[in-house]
Amino acid sequence: MSPQDLFANSVREIINANRELKKSPDSWQSYIGTVRSCVSNIDQSGVMLQNGHLEERLQIIDEVQEFAYFDADNGGIDVLANWCVQEWNRIKESYPDHVTAFEGHGRWWLLNAQQFVAKIAREEGSDEEDAVADRRRGTENYYQARVAFASAVGLFKQSEENARKHNCLTGKLLELKAEACISLGNVSSTRDSRPHFEAALDALRTAERLQGYTLPTHLTQYLREHEYVLR
Repeated sequence: MSPQDLFANSVREIINANRELKKSPDSWQSYIGTVRSCVSNIDQSGVMLQNGHLEERLQIIDEVQEFAYFDADNGGIDVLANWCVQEWNRIKESYPDHVTAFEGHGRWWLLNAQQFVAKIAREEGSDEEDAVADRRRGTENYYQARVAFASAVGLFKQSEENARKHNCLTGKLLELKAEACISLGNVSSTRDSRPHFEAALDALRTAERLQGYTLPTHLTQYLREHEYVLR
């Protein structure tokens, strides 16, 4: 089998696995061995090292990332998640002004953060006073969540900068940036949270002005409820 055929067959199997999981989510673990084997075959094919196959590389990183974090609340499959980071970084190094690679790596950090957010939700109540809540924000899960969300925000900012350079800024990217900023504000101390919420509002206002784009209802509601409070 040629390297290109090995790559194509492996990609097809991973796409099929993700498609089947949408129908039968409980079967996720039964596909882990198959997907890991496919990723090994993809590496063996050498296609991920070839700059001429950029779109195919972007697609398969997305597919592996989707599978790796299928159960994001309980953490990703480390070997697959780490492979995605390696490949995002490889593309970013070769194409430092690429939009999708920085956005995709930012989405990786959002998925990675979910395990810490889930732990926080399981351990804590929602009606604590600010002083008590701020003390809790010094704990490990909050710290790890801040690292993840701050990393996501940084990557979305770079993706936005690249998109503006290429005149291809999308509302979806700004939406991702806003949600990352909101999440970062939520896990930051009361003293430090305001700039993150303000950055989220700026992103939402910009997205709202883009021709042909409509904000999701929950983000429109967030914008309307907070845009004057934070002035």
